Amino acid sequence: PTEWGGINDFLGGGFAPGKLYVVAGRPGDGKSTWLTNAAYYAGRNGKRVGFFSLEMEQLEVTARVMAAQTSLNANLLTDGIIKTSEDWEAFARGIETAELAQLHILYTPRLTPEGLCAKAHRLQSVHGLDMLVVDYLQLMKGDGRSTNRQEEVAAISRELKILAGELRVPVIAAAQLNRAVEQRASREPELSDLRESGAIENDADLVMFLFRPNRDEETSVAKFAKNRSGKTGRQDLRFEAAQYRFTE
Repeated sequence: PTEWGGINDFLGGGFAPGKLYVVAGRPGDGKSTWLTNAAYYAGRNGKRVGFFSLEMEQLEVTARVMAAQTSLNANLLTDGIIKTSEDWEAFARGIETAELAQLHILYTPRLTPEGLCAKAHRLQSVHGLDMLVVDYLQLMKGDGRSTNRQEEVAAISRELKILAGELRVPVIAAAQLNRAVEQRASREPELSDLRESGAIENDADLVMFLFRPNRDEETSVAKFAKNRSGKTGRQDLRFEAAQYRFTE
């Protein structure tokens, strides 16, 4: 399960082994934050999580985890300017809690499907693995056999689905949306907005869109546009950007 009860209702109680979950959004809508929150919650509650980051280095992901855990502004952590005793105490408590989380963060900027498969199988054999997170899908490189990017992304999404079945773990991957979303007054995404490949929609067991109707407010919406094992619909969330945290 996740830390959000409303989200769990759409997930049928939580993430299921062997399934591919796609969390999609435009830049700034918080898809990486949502994945980090979900991964850390699982790791803190006894699940062994592999987090493959193609964009952010380990230190940046860790700073986001600590900001969400401690409620401190992430800039205080990355700039090293924690000053008050209250903030230091919150930081120390956060470290104690985070040390217990079984969250393996790997910075892999040139990751291919073959590389992901090898690293994930090794992670499972050495540490065990209950959940795999990829941030994000379109940053992965293809095998070089296709000159068409749509075909390349289609092959990548297919491999993620196959890997979920091989490892018998849920695979949660972030995905980018095209710019058409920005041209709508509501900013509400549709399945046709998935960037570069309709195959992502076909391979995914569940597609969830994150979007903020008004970027000046904390209100966020999780829209479940496809769900093979449950209902579709919307769940309101709150995006606390300074703490890199979603709440209900």
